[in-house]
Amino acid sequence: MIHSSSVARAPRKVTVFQLVFMTYAVTGAALTCLCGIRFAQLAGAASLVQSLCYLLIYAALFKLRGRPSLADRPGFRIPLGTAGLCAMVAPSVFIVLVIVRQGLFPDGRLDLHQALIDLALFGSGPLIYLLARLLLVRREVPA
Repeated sequence: MIHSSSVARAPRKVTVFQLVFMTYAVTGAALTCLCGIRFAQLAGAASLVQSLCYLLIYAALFKLRGRPSLADRPGFRIPLGTAGLCAMVAPSVFIVLVIVRQGLFPDGRLDLHQALIDLALFGSGPLIYLLARLLLVRREVPA
């Protein structure tokens, strides 16, 4: 008797057509949903996502900064070390906080509609990843 833990998972062969079709279908569905949103809210959500992308880049720089180099050769260096990196990141963090505050609290109180749009944007990445995993990988293949 074969247990499920001993069954290997094999990737399904996916044609280019299937991959392109899935990409267009998901993108089309997402863009159709965005048609009902005001342009100002879309612009606010886009600026929030763009600002948070910069913070992800800075997080990667901190991670790279924390690793010891494999050789003593010249390479990417940040002036003033970690303190210089912190000084470089500080204005961006401030801008992101202002964008988040302005986007979610435009009149001094929480804009629930904008918060839901932002939450949907942030949740779309993991959702599409899970969808691709479910569609592109077989559950279990008997050995």
